[in-house]
Amino acid sequence: MTQISKFSAHDRCFVCGGLNTDGLGLIFEKADGKIVCRTNLDSRFQSYVGIVHGGILASIADATMVNFVHQEFGGRPLTCSLEMRYRAPVHVGDEIAAEAVLRRMKHPIVWASCRITVRNRLCAEATAAFKIDHETLSDD
Repeated sequence: MTQISKFSAHDRCFVCGGLNTDGLGLIFEKADGKIVCRTNLDSRFQSYVGIVHGGILASIADATMVNFVHQEFGGRPLTCSLEMRYRAPVHVGDEIAAEAVLRRMKHPIVWASCRITVRNRLCAEATAAFKIDHETLSDD
């Protein structure tokens, strides 16, 4: 796997921005036509005791897909729609893996999907549509 470079328009992102000291600080890697990130979350990100909040998992899925779309097509991917399906709880401290891949493209819209797993057990799936915005991007 190769770590991908971050794009500066995203520096303050809660999920992956390097300049957001209150964020998750996720790092993404490119491998075999997909983007992958691995992390574990502490109790600050729980809903029920010991269970990671579903909104945090949705944010991780969205950011993983955004980074995938940006790596493949450039520009600034803007989320148009996001659908989550939760299959199993993620517990505080579990190492999670999020993997995003391309589903299809019809310019300027790209559809991607993301799977979140813990020890190869599927915990959540996401699908999303993104509009690639090239006009307002200051730099890549």
